[in-house]
Amino acid sequence: MRYIGIDVAGSKRNQVIAVLNDRLEIEKILAEKVSSKEDAIKLARKIYDKYGKDSVIAIDASRYLSKGPKNGRQCEREIRSRKLANPQFTPTRETFDSEKHDWFQVGFYLFDAFGIRRPNVIEVFPTASYNCFKDSKLFFNLPIHFVSKKGGQDLLDAVCAAVTAYYYRKGDFTAYGDDEEGKIIVPAVKK
Repeated sequence: MRYIGIDVAGSKRNQVIAVLNDRLEIEKILAEKVSSKEDAIKLARKIYDKYGKDSVIAIDASRYLSKGPKNGRQCEREIRSRKLANPQFTPTRETFDSEKHDWFQVGFYLFDAFGIRRPNVIEVFPTASYNCFKDSKLFFNLPIHFVSKKGGQDLLDAVCAAVTAYYYRKGDFTAYGDDEEGKIIVPAVKK
Protein backbone atom coordinates (compact mmCIF):
# COMPACT_ATOMS: atom_id res chain seq x y z
CA MET A 1 0.00 0.00 0.00
CA ARG A 2 1.21 3.48 -0.86
CA TYR A 3 0.06 6.85 0.43
CA ILE A 4 0.53 9.66 -2.04
CA GLY A 5 0.31 13.32 -1.10
CA ILE A 6 0.12 16.01 -3.77
CA ASP A 7 0.79 19.65 -2.93
CA VAL A 8 -0.89 21.69 -5.67
CA ALA A 9 0.98 24.84 -6.65
CA GLY A 10 -0.64 25.98 -9.91
CA SER A 11 0.34 25.60 -13.55
CA LYS A 12 3.48 27.76 -13.45
CA ARG A 13 5.17 25.76 -10.67
CA ASN A 14 5.75 22.08 -10.08
CA GLN A 15 3.31 20.05 -8.02
CA VAL A 16 5.28 18.24 -5.31
CA ILE A 17 4.32 14.61 -4.75
CA ALA A 18 5.37 12.50 -1.75
CA VAL A 19 5.04 8.71 -1.77
CA LEU A 20 5.02 6.94 1.61
CA ASN A 21 4.81 3.23 2.40
CA ASP A 22 2.99 1.42 5.26
CA ARG A 23 5.85 2.21 7.65
CA LEU A 24 5.44 5.90 6.80
CA GLU A 25 8.85 5.95 5.12
CA ILE A 26 9.33 8.34 2.24
CA GLU A 27 9.90 6.22 -0.85
CA LYS A 28 9.86 8.91 -3.49
CA ILE A 29 9.57 12.66 -3.91
CA LEU A 30 8.51 13.92 -7.32
CA ALA A 31 8.09 17.38 -8.81
CA GLU A 32 5.77 17.41 -11.82
CA LYS A 33 4.43 20.20 -14.01
CA VAL A 34 0.64 20.10 -14.45
CA SER A 35 -0.80 22.86 -16.60
CA SER A 36 -3.58 21.01 -18.44
CA LYS A 37 -6.05 18.18 -18.10
CA GLU A 38 -3.74 16.07 -20.28
CA ASP A 39 -0.79 16.67 -17.91
CA ALA A 40 -2.96 15.60 -14.96
CA ILE A 41 -4.03 12.42 -16.79
CA LYS A 42 -0.38 11.57 -17.56
CA LEU A 43 0.55 12.07 -13.90
CA ALA A 44 -2.37 9.92 -12.69
CA ARG A 45 -1.41 7.12 -15.11
CA LYS A 46 2.23 7.33 -14.04
CA ILE A 47 1.33 7.06 -10.36
CA TYR A 48 -1.34 4.37 -10.78
CA ASP A 49 0.95 2.33 -13.06
CA LYS A 50 3.81 2.45 -10.56
CA TYR A 51 1.95 2.26 -7.24
CA GLY A 52 -1.43 0.70 -8.07
CA LYS A 53 -5.00 1.95 -8.07
CA ASP A 54 -5.47 0.92 -4.45
CA SER A 55 -3.05 3.66 -3.34
CA VAL A 56 -4.64 6.45 -1.34
CA ILE A 57 -4.24 9.77 -3.14
CA ALA A 58 -4.46 12.91 -0.96
CA ILE A 59 -4.70 16.16 -2.91
CA ASP A 60 -4.14 19.54 -1.27
CA ALA A 61 -6.72 21.38 -3.36
CA SER A 62 -10.46 21.92 -3.61
CA ARG A 63 -12.42 19.04 -5.11
CA TYR A 64 -15.42 21.17 -6.12
CA LEU A 65 -16.34 24.83 -6.57
CA SER A 66 -18.37 26.49 -3.82
CA LYS A 67 -22.14 26.37 -4.33
CA GLY A 68 -22.44 29.76 -2.60
CA PRO A 69 -23.90 32.16 -1.68
CA LYS A 70 -21.85 32.10 1.55
CA ASN A 71 -18.09 32.48 1.46
CA GLY A 72 -16.34 29.22 0.71
CA ARG A 73 -17.55 25.66 1.02
CA GLN A 74 -19.04 24.07 4.12
CA CYS A 75 -15.82 22.11 4.79
CA GLU A 76 -13.73 25.30 4.70
CA ARG A 77 -16.10 27.11 7.05
CA GLU A 78 -16.01 24.15 9.47
CA ILE A 79 -12.19 24.00 9.43
CA ARG A 80 -12.06 27.74 10.10
CA SER A 81 -14.72 27.69 12.85
CA ARG A 82 -12.84 24.92 14.69
CA LYS A 83 -9.66 27.01 14.44
CA LEU A 84 -7.76 24.18 12.72
CA ALA A 85 -6.66 26.52 9.93
CA ASN A 86 -7.66 29.58 7.94
CA PRO A 87 -8.31 28.20 4.43
CA GLN A 88 -8.58 30.32 1.34
CA PHE A 89 -12.23 30.06 0.35
CA THR A 90 -13.04 28.29 -2.89
CA PRO A 91 -14.80 30.51 -5.43
CA THR A 92 -18.28 29.87 -6.81
CA ARG A 93 -19.00 29.05 -10.44
CA GLU A 94 -19.91 32.73 -10.95
CA THR A 95 -16.69 34.08 -9.42
CA PHE A 96 -14.27 31.42 -10.70
CA ASP A 97 -11.62 32.68 -13.14
CA SER A 98 -9.21 29.97 -14.33
CA GLU A 99 -6.32 32.45 -14.68
CA LYS A 100 -6.88 34.24 -11.38
CA HIS A 101 -7.61 30.94 -9.60
CA ASP A 102 -4.91 28.95 -11.37
CA TRP A 103 -4.09 26.55 -8.55
CA PHE A 104 -7.79 25.74 -8.09
CA GLN A 105 -7.94 24.79 -11.78
CA VAL A 106 -4.91 22.49 -11.45
CA GLY A 107 -6.59 20.85 -8.44
CA PHE A 108 -9.76 20.23 -10.46
CA TYR A 109 -7.67 18.67 -13.24
CA LEU A 110 -5.98 16.38 -10.72
CA PHE A 111 -9.22 15.27 -9.07
CA ASP A 112 -10.72 14.52 -12.49
CA ALA A 113 -7.63 12.56 -13.57
CA PHE A 114 -7.30 10.49 -10.38
CA GLY A 115 -11.03 9.85 -10.17
CA ILE A 116 -13.14 12.45 -8.43
CA ARG A 117 -15.58 9.84 -7.09
CA ARG A 118 -13.04 7.18 -6.09
CA PRO A 119 -13.14 6.64 -2.32
CA ASN A 120 -9.35 6.46 -2.13
CA VAL A 121 -8.92 9.95 -3.65
CA ILE A 122 -9.34 12.48 -0.87
CA GLU A 123 -9.13 16.21 -0.34
CA VAL A 124 -6.80 17.36 2.41
CA PHE A 125 -5.61 20.63 3.89
CA PRO A 126 -2.11 20.17 5.38
CA THR A 127 -2.31 23.23 7.62
CA ALA A 128 -5.32 21.68 9.39
CA SER A 129 -3.49 18.33 9.58
CA TYR A 130 -0.43 20.01 11.14
CA ASN A 131 -2.67 21.26 13.93
CA CYS A 132 -3.97 17.73 14.48
CA PHE A 133 -0.39 16.41 14.70
CA LYS A 134 0.96 19.19 16.92
CA ASP A 135 0.96 17.16 20.16
CA SER A 136 1.87 13.81 18.58
CA LYS A 137 5.28 12.18 18.47
CA LEU A 138 5.38 11.72 14.70
CA PHE A 139 8.83 12.29 13.18
CA PHE A 140 10.21 12.11 9.65
CA ASN A 141 13.70 11.92 8.36
CA LEU A 142 13.79 14.43 5.48
CA PRO A 143 17.12 14.61 3.68
CA ILE A 144 18.14 18.25 3.32
CA HIS A 145 18.74 17.89 -0.43
CA PHE A 146 15.03 17.05 -0.85
CA VAL A 147 13.99 20.18 0.99
CA SER A 148 16.32 22.48 -0.93
CA LYS A 149 15.70 20.94 -4.38
CA LYS A 150 11.93 20.49 -4.20
CA GLY A 151 10.88 23.50 -2.14
CA GLY A 152 10.63 23.33 1.62
CA GLN A 153 6.99 24.13 2.41
CA ASP A 154 5.65 22.35 -0.69
CA LEU A 155 7.58 19.21 0.26
CA LEU A 156 6.36 19.32 3.85
CA ASP A 157 2.76 19.83 2.67
CA ALA A 158 3.04 16.86 0.27
CA VAL A 159 4.42 14.63 3.05
CA CYS A 160 1.71 15.83 5.44
CA ALA A 161 -0.94 15.07 2.81
CA ALA A 162 0.46 11.55 2.40
CA VAL A 163 0.46 10.99 6.18
CA THR A 164 -3.16 12.18 6.27
CA ALA A 165 -3.91 9.57 3.58
CA TYR A 166 -2.37 6.92 5.85
CA TYR A 167 -4.64 7.93 8.74
CA TYR A 168 -7.62 7.95 6.37
CA ARG A 169 -6.88 4.36 5.27
CA LYS A 170 -6.61 3.28 8.93
CA GLY A 171 -10.00 4.88 9.65
CA ASP A 172 -8.47 7.43 12.04
CA PHE A 173 -9.80 10.65 10.52
CA THR A 174 -12.43 13.33 10.70
CA ALA A 175 -14.22 14.51 7.56
CA TYR A 176 -15.39 18.13 7.53
CA GLY A 177 -17.99 19.25 5.01
CA ASP A 178 -20.64 17.49 2.98
CA ASP A 179 -21.07 15.36 -0.14
CA GLU A 180 -22.35 18.26 -2.24
CA GLU A 181 -19.35 20.60 -1.89
CA GLY A 182 -16.76 18.06 -0.76
CA LYS A 183 -15.10 16.95 2.44
CA ILE A 184 -11.71 17.83 3.81
CA ILE A 185 -10.07 14.91 5.61
CA VAL A 186 -7.89 15.53 8.66
CA PRO A 187 -6.21 12.89 10.83
CA ALA A 188 -7.66 11.89 14.18
CA VAL A 189 -4.37 11.53 16.01
CA LYS A 190 -4.30 9.72 19.34
CA LYS A 191 -2.18 11.69 21.76
